[in-house]
Amino acid sequence: MLLSIAHTLAYDGAITADMMRGTPAPLMKFAEISIPTLVLAGGESAEWMQKAAKAISEIIPASRFEILPHQTHMVNSAVLAPVLRAFFLN
Repeated sequence: MLLSIAHTLAYDGAITADMMRGTPAPLMKFAEISIPTLVLAGGESAEWMQKAAKAISEIIPASRFEILPHQTHMVNSAVLAPVLRAFFLN
């Protein structure tokens, strides 16, 4: 699986370059999002990932934050599907 996405690694650096330099994350840009937004984090993901997702959700006016128990950054689709379904039907 990782081999199939290897060609995208160059984009990771381009997208995250400013934050990887140690400058503060430009979180306020997320305040412009005006539609309902579901922000998810895996309960087994790295703590910094969970904190980042929570911080983003606190800035987006119409967001809902949810931790998916027993999931990492690679979420099982059987766990994700009902969460997405509930969000979109609400």
